[in-house]
Amino acid sequence: MLFGYDAFFAIMIKPHILLAAALLLPLLTVESAETETIAVDSPAFVFSPANWTGDDGREGSEFRQSWYSGAYFRVSWETSNENPEATLLFDTSGYPEGFSRPRIAYNIDGYWKSSVGIADEVVIENLKGSGKHELVVYFQSSRQEQRWGSEGESGVNVVRFLGLKVDAGSKPVPDRPAKKWALIVGDSITEGIGASELSGYSHLVGQALQTRGYDYAISACGWSGWINKGDNPPGDVPGYYVITGSVDGSGGVYDDDASRWNKIDGNRHSLLDANGKLSAYGETGQEPALIMINYGTNDKLHKSDPGDTLASMTQSLAARPAATCLVSGSDCKMSSPWQ
Repeated sequence: MLFGYDAFFAIMIKPHILLAAALLLPLLTVESAETETIAVDSPAFVFSPANWTGDDGREGSEFRQSWYSGAYFRVSWETSNENPEATLLFDTSGYPEGFSRPRIAYNIDGYWKSSVGIADEVVIENLKGSGKHELVVYFQSSRQEQRWGSEGESGVNVVRFLGLKVDAGSKPVPDRPAKKWALIVGDSITEGIGASELSGYSHLVGQALQTRGYDYAISACGWSGWINKGDNPPGDVPGYYVITGSVDGSGGVYDDDASRWNKIDGNRHSLLDANGKLSAYGETGQEPALIMINYGTNDKLHKSDPGDTLASMTQSLAARPAATCLVSGSDCKMSSPWQ
């Protein structure tokens, strides 16, 4: 029980606390009233093909997630605010304490910002004036570990995007993917390891392809090869198309569990449509028009069986759609039917 001064203080102070809370409550809701969030399933968003999963397979309304360096998304909106603000929203709850998080880069209306660490909220800098704004965000880099995941479990080293917070009254501008898309596959060179900022060849090729009416997907993993596992050894990212027991590059046994050509991640998100074809977003009729593969270096460095490597190169073609295919890499002697 309270006696004397303590009782008087408790009786007098509580009404003041309640009154202050009542006065502050409208102020606490003003901020949310001044902003709104463009959700990831808004038609204003276009995500790079073959790179992203969601809370409902490859779709969903809550988030989009990727582990691929070079993955990107774009979004446009209109605002009447002369001093607009925009904030990227991410889910960081999956990162252990002290974890070195992935980094992103973005382009807002022609202004570039790179090497931005993932946080719950990332405020977009240099956003100026009313009117239409276009934002493109790139998954720039991450450590080569804990990215693939397993059945029922997401990888840890991923980017999980929740939406874009903008000024209230902003109008998302609908967009759609390009009619054609290119799949760029490879190892650390394609991933951009060792390249400064966004100067890796795959990013530059992708940007050039966009001027020709393509969207593109970078599907690259350091240490990986046609049959060699990727990420820091021993690695948990499967080889691209794994064949074992071949004879002089012919025959052998295909190991689907050890291959990633038809998967987005280790959590069994398929890269195929209902007809078993590579698909940009999971629907039929979304096969790539161009495939570029740069593999072979790690297979040679790790002394993978050369016959199995050749069998992988040859037999993986049978799983490819009727796309233009370009192959490069160490000891690559493929000619027809890639021509």
